[in-house]
Amino acid sequence: MALGPCDRVDSLDRLDHGLLLARSVDSPEQAGVRIAAIATAGERVVLPLLAAFRTTHPDVDVAIRVGNRDTVWGALRHGEADLVVAGRPPPGLPARTLGTAANTLVVVGAAGAQPGGAELSTDLARSTWLLREEGSGTRDAAEELLSVLGLETRRMVLGSNGAVVEGILAGFGIALLPRRAIEERLAQGTLRLLDAPGTPIERPWHLVSRSDLPLTPTAGLVVDALVDDHDGFSPLDERDGRPDP
Repeated sequence: MALGPCDRVDSLDRLDHGLLLARSVDSPEQAGVRIAAIATAGERVVLPLLAAFRTTHPDVDVAIRVGNRDTVWGALRHGEADLVVAGRPPPGLPARTLGTAANTLVVVGAAGAQPGGAELSTDLARSTWLLREEGSGTRDAAEELLSVLGLETRRMVLGSNGAVVEGILAGFGIALLPRRAIEERLAQGTLRLLDAPGTPIERPWHLVSRSDLPLTPTAGLVVDALVDDHDGFSPLDERDGRPDP
């Protein structure tokens, strides 16, 4: 029987994974691991923990790909990533959650006045809402919040958390953003939290691998470094898939 296009892709994915697994089993400290992460989780959680990991495992080749939700889950689906850090795995993807990390979404606006002296509007209904691009989990959360609140507001789409923050500071509007992405701005007093009904929103990040493929020993070393009760991801209770208390 001839293989269809999807079957051929899946077979190639499994072949690639088999080669990576063989190298990793033979020498886990000399092999590689591929991580795909959404931007804020990658910058604020994964990279700091990997910096410590590299000091004890200097020869492990760690490749990190940063993108939005659709990009990183596509990487796992198509065998281009061994581990993903993002929101909840989409339905239909064979995924195993290895740990979770807190991710709190808050509504923020600029503190102070515009350069011309006019006070910045922080009225939820009258303000322009600055949104991430399509495929962003934060964008989906913002759209859901606006729908729940029944707000028909002006909207402006920007391509990253950084661009959204700059848009807020320039007086274009307000936004829903991960608190971890703006902690420094809040501390500096350039951004301020807005009291929006339904917020803060808890959308934990998930550390995920494929459930239908074995985790390579090298990827296991990285998981051990990332799953940390204090600084990283809380381990899951394998009995029911919930974070340990």
